[in-house]
Amino acid sequence: MKAYRTCFSLLILISIFSCGKLTPTKQDDVIGDQQTLLPRYVLDKDAGGLFEKNSWFTYYSQSHLSLTTLDVYAIKSQNKFFKLQIVEFYRDNNNEKLGYYTLRVDRGNGLELLDVDASACGHPQSNPNYWPCQGTPKNRFAYVNLETFEIRYLSDQEAIDDLNWHIAFKADEIKLNSGKSGPADVRGAVLSKDLSYTTGDDQERFNLLFNTLSGDKDLSRFERTYSYTSVNFFGPDGFDKVIYEDQWFSENSSGQRSSKPNNWWLIKNFDETSYVKFRVKAIAETNINGVTESDITVSIHVQDIGQNRFSLESTDLTLKVSSDKRAINCIDFNGGPKVIGCSKSLGWDIRLINNKGAWSIQTRKGAQGPINTNDIINISSGI
Repeated sequence: MKAYRTCFSLLILISIFSCGKLTPTKQDDVIGDQQTLLPRYVLDKDAGGLFEKNSWFTYYSQSHLSLTTLDVYAIKSQNKFFKLQIVEFYRDNNNEKLGYYTLRVDRGNGLELLDVDASACGHPQSNPNYWPCQGTPKNRFAYVNLETFEIRYLSDQEAIDDLNWHIAFKADEIKLNSGKSGPADVRGAVLSKDLSYTTGDDQERFNLLFNTLSGDKDLSRFERTYSYTSVNFFGPDGFDKVIYEDQWFSENSSGQRSSKPNNWWLIKNFDETSYVKFRVKAIAETNINGVTESDITVSIHVQDIGQNRFSLESTDLTLKVSSDKRAINCIDFNGGPKVIGCSKSLGWDIRLINNKGAWSIQTRKGAQGPINTNDIINISSGI
């Protein structure tokens, strides 16, 4: 028996409270009677992996229970999509036994259930042996291949070099095989999030969630048909920017940098009237008397004001930076991409900051990516 059965017993005690419908905080998030996250361009402050930026459970302090909020997710690996919902993560009617997950998964053939023992060392507040357990083999993630349902218990070092997993669980931690968690490019998106489980009057929202968990656990929400191409997939695990340095250039042992031209981003302009496909196409460097001069060439396909498609032809711009100087180069999309001054009063959309050879790229209104070349060619509009 799992956590939702514990919740059912709690319902008896709290049934005197109303379970009225709550008003969502954002009207735009409502689709029918459900509340869902709509496609969006991610700002630097929102960058990071799906489970780094979205809590998948809520805490009921009266009984020290962490309850799954039954969100429905899309997990993308290359050109394959998996639909996933976490419906349980306790065992034996005991909230100290967390990390025993039951997942609803659709890998293209309809609903399947997958049980994952990811108990590991549990939680420090509920396991008196938590700290002694940390240095033992038990303290490992359960690594799950959503295509084959294979479950393996790897060390962190083994996982960082292993392509054959999609999602991993350990107690109440979840990570995806991307970024700093693994070598693949697995991304996640929220297909449906019911905000009435997490906002509003505490007892009222928990009553609603208890009712759902003791019933069909939002089966109808999982079985809905979703468009995987119309939702925003979060960035790689562990990256705190949308256009992260490791994603647009690499550096060899002698310090010379080269671009990663197969990584693209969709970027929205400062007043949200135009969009671009963007990549760093090439980096050419010369070193003279210890000073490195770099030419950074970016390639841009514009969807200008009033247009509904990206241009087929790209515009290339070359930004020149030096390792002995500080400089900021700004690009404006509208009317054809061009390098402009970086005054706050002007409409810059992309900003390349060079701090004596330390580089970073910022966007004004957010980006989606990185997106590989095979996928970006199929995206005709930024809207």
